Amino acid sequence: MASRSADRPRGGTSTRSSRLTATSPPALARRRVGGGFSRTQLLAGVFAGGDICQVGEVHGDVTFVVDREVYRAGPWPPPARLDNVVARPSWLLAADNEVVPFDERRRKPVLDVLTAWRDAPRVDGGGGEAMWPGLSVRLLHGPGGQGKTRLAAQFARASAGWLAVQARHGTQRGRVGRVAGGGLDADAAAFRGLLVVVDYAERWPAEDLLTLVGDLRGSAAPVRLLLLSRPAGHWWQGLAHELGEQGADVGAVPLPPLAEESVDRSRVFAAAAAAFAEHLPVEDPAAIRAPANLATDAYRQVLSVHMAALAEVYHRHLADGRARPEGGPHRLAAYLLGRERDAWAAAHTNSRVEVRPKQMARIVYTAALAGPLRPDPAVAVLKRVGLAATLSDAEGLIDAHASFYLPGGEASVLRPLSPDRLAEDFLALQTPALPDAGAYYPPPDPWAYNGAEPDWWAATRVAALLCPAAEPAEPGSKTPDTPDRCPRCRGADATQQRPQVASARQAITMLVETARRWPHIAAGHLYPLLRDHPQLALAAGSAAVTALARLDPEDDSDTGIIAVLEAIEPHLPDRHIDLDIGSAEITERLAEHRLQRTDNPAEIAAIHSTRALRLANAGRRGDALTFSQRAVDLREELADGNREAYLPNLAMSVNNHAVRLAEAGRRGDALTFSQRAVDTYEELADSNREAYLPNLAMSVNNHAVRLAEAGRRGDALTFSQRAVDT
Repeated sequence: MASRSADRPRGGTSTRSSRLTATSPPALARRRVGGGFSRTQLLAGVFAGGDICQVGEVHGDVTFVVDREVYRAGPWPPPARLDNVVARPSWLLAADNEVVPFDERRRKPVLDVLTAWRDAPRVDGGGGEAMWPGLSVRLLHGPGGQGKTRLAAQFARASAGWLAVQARHGTQRGRVGRVAGGGLDADAAAFRGLLVVVDYAERWPAEDLLTLVGDLRGSAAPVRLLLLSRPAGHWWQGLAHELGEQGADVGAVPLPPLAEESVDRSRVFAAAAAAFAEHLPVEDPAAIRAPANLATDAYRQVLSVHMAALAEVYHRHLADGRARPEGGPHRLAAYLLGRERDAWAAAHTNSRVEVRPKQMARIVYTAALAGPLRPDPAVAVLKRVGLAATLSDAEGLIDAHASFYLPGGEASVLRPLSPDRLAEDFLALQTPALPDAGAYYPPPDPWAYNGAEPDWWAATRVAALLCPAAEPAEPGSKTPDTPDRCPRCRGADATQQRPQVASARQAITMLVETARRWPHIAAGHLYPLLRDHPQLALAAGSAAVTALARLDPEDDSDTGIIAVLEAIEPHLPDRHIDLDIGSAEITERLAEHRLQRTDNPAEIAAIHSTRALRLANAGRRGDALTFSQRAVDLREELADGNREAYLPNLAMSVNNHAVRLAEAGRRGDALTFSQRAVDTYEELADSNREAYLPNLAMSVNNHAVRLAEAGRRGDALTFSQRAVDT
C-alpha cells in the first residue's frame, strides 16, 4: 500500500506511467558476456508479450521494455601506443593516450583514500547490517579537466589482485571490449575482488546505474564500484540515498586541483612541456617557460596547464612566424584547434585524405554532437545534417574521419574530439554568434587564433541533427489552425516534428557544457532550440537538465534561461527515475524567479507546494518538508479569512505534508496531519460529495498507511476497509 499526494507538480503531463519490476525471460535473465540488461519492463496499454505479470492500481499507460542493453563491461584497456603517430593536439591531450606521465606524488593522498576503501575487509550497510556485504560504492568527483579519468586508470592498474574493468553505458562506445569467459562474476572468482569503474556516471540514467549495481550485488566476490563525474550534487545525493536505503556502503571523494600553488603549476607545466616535446621536437626544451598568467584561476585544472604547455611547445616547434599563443584558455584552445586543422590540411595536400579541411571540420563538428556511433547510425546522421547524399558518400566521409580519429571498440565510428573540453571549444569556435544572441561573444580574437572563421553551416546543423524537417502527417491526422513553426526546422510545422531524441542525450549535454564557458552558444543556439523543442531537454536526461537549470545563475530576467525552463516545465513528467532530480532543479530555479515577482499569498503557497513535491520526488526530503510546511502555513492563513474558497487547497497541503513527514521518519507528526487531512476532506465531502469523495478516499487510504507505520495495525485495517468502501 503506498501513500499518494493529492496534487500534481505544475506542468505534469496527463499520462502517468507505472513502473514494474518483473523477471526477464530465461535467455535474458542471464547476463550476457560482460553486458547488462534492464530488468524494468514496460507494458503499453493492455498488450503483454513474453512474461506473465499481475498488475494492480494502474493509471494510464505502463511501458514494458525487454532486452535493452544497459551497459557493457570489459578489461581496462592498455595505454595507446605512442610510436608512429602523427602528433595532433587532440591526440596529445587525450587522457587515454597518457602522453604526460602521471604525477603520482601529487595524487598520492587521493590514491591512498581509494586504496584504503578498496582493501577494506568488510563493508557494512546502514545501521551496521550488511545487506550487500561485498559491495561498496565511491564517487570520485571534480570539474572537467581535473584528471579524474587519468587517476582512475592509474588506480585500476595499481589494483594488484583485483579484476579491474570499465563499464560503459549502452549508448557509449569506446575502447572497451567484453569480458571474456563466463562474465564478470565468473572472471572475478580468480581474483581478490572486482573493481568496476564508470566514467561520466552523471550522464547515465539513474535506472541504468541501479541496474548495474543490482547485477554487481549478486557477485560472490567483493565488489568495488568507482563512479567518476564532474558534479556531486543532487543527482549523487539521490543515488546515494537510494543505495543507502538498500543497505549499500556509499561515499564521495573530491578530487582537488593538481596544482593549487603557482610553483606547483610551473612544475606541472614543465613536465607536460617535456613530454610534448618528445613528439614535437624543439630546440632547448628546458628553455620553455610557463605563461605569466599561469597563477590565475583560469589554470586551476590540470588540463588547462597542459594546454598552455602544448601551445608553447607547438609555437617553438613550428617557428613559422605566427603570433605566440597568449591569453586565457579560450585563446589557447583556439590556437591548438588551429594546429588540429593544420593536420587535416596537410593530409589533404599530400593526397592522403580526399576530404578538404572545411569538410573535415563539419564532420568533426557532427561527431562532437552525435558520436561515437555504430556505422549504420553514423551514415544516417551524416545524411541528416546534409554532409552525405548516398551511402557511398557517407562511407567515404567516415573513412576520412577515421584516418585521424581511430574508431573505438564495438565497431564505433565518428569518435569525438577528446578531451571533452577541446571538443566543447571546437563547437564554440565553429559556431557563429548570431545577432539575436544579444551580443557577439566571444570577441573575434579567439577565432583569429583558430585559423578559420566560424562556419555558418553550423548555425543550423544542431536543429537538423535533432529535429529534421517534418515528415508528412499521418492520413486523417488533424493539423492545428495556427501551427507552431520552428525556423530552425526549415519552416516546418513544429507540432508535426519527430525529434531525433536518440541523438539528444549526447548533443544537448555537449551544448550545455559548452554554454557554461561560451555564452554565444547558450543565447544564440541552445536556448532558441529548446524553446522550440523543449522535449529534447528531457530526452537528454537528468544530468543535462540539471546543468541547464544552473546556467546563467545571475540571469533572472523573463527571457534567456528562464524562458527556456518555462518552456520545458509543462513537459516534465509527474515521476521519472531519470528526470526527478532534473525536474526538481528546474522547479527550484523557477520558484526563486517567481517568488521575486509576486506577493500574492495564494500564488506563493502554490509555488511552495509544487516545489515540495518535486523535491520529495528527487529524494531531497529535508528540503521538501520545509516547503511543504510553508505551504500549509500560508493556506491556513488563507482559509482563516475565506474558508470556503481556500479549504480545498489547505486539505491538499495537509495531506501532502503528512506524506512528507512520514518520508522524513516523523511518524507521530505524520499521523497527526494524516488524521487532520481525513477530517478536512470529510468536511468538504459533506458539502459536495461528488467533487470530494475521491480525495476523501485517498486521504483515508493514506491514514491507514500512517497507522500501519505507527504499529497500530487494528486501526490501520479499519481505515483500509473504509478506504475500500468509500
